[in-house]
Amino acid sequence: RRGDTMRPPADCLDWKTSYPSAITRGARPAKVALLMIGAAVVVDHLVNGQWIGPCDGFDWYLKDVSERIAYLKSKNVIPVLAIISWPGPNSQFALPSNYPDRAACVRDAMKEFASVEGILNFDLAPKFCPGGPLKACDMTRKDGVHVDSESAPAVLDWVINQTLGVTTKERAQS
Repeated sequence: RRGDTMRPPADCLDWKTSYPSAITRGARPAKVALLMIGAAVVVDHLVNGQWIGPCDGFDWYLKDVSERIAYLKSKNVIPVLAIISWPGPNSQFALPSNYPDRAACVRDAMKEFASVEGILNFDLAPKFCPGGPLKACDMTRKDGVHVDSESAPAVLDWVINQTLGVTTKERAQS
């Protein structure tokens, strides 16, 4: 929004490092992995030396998602993709003013990707912005992006139910 370059926090591990330990943590290996892509994909990214927005091209990101999915499948883990919602209006502390259009580009690309690749998915918009961008974005995200601590348990329950719902539906159809 202000032309600043955002960098991941120092404790943010690359997925190739974090996924192996995450799927084997605990007494039983994971059977399902939820891929929740946040609002960071709505801003411009430096790709091959050029700054591009999500509406200028999104293949670079979907390539990364494909690699994650291939890894999970190779470990017999069912990937489920959460389609991002529109950020709320208060997100403009970090996102450009055309964030609804940018989020729409990301949402469309992710939906098409999931359909073409046959990836189980569900949409976060019914929880966060059931009326579409700028209309009925709920206040569980006071800054328009991050779920607040009071709402987090209910949002987590909803996300878990959605994830279980698509995997259960898939098993019933198989």
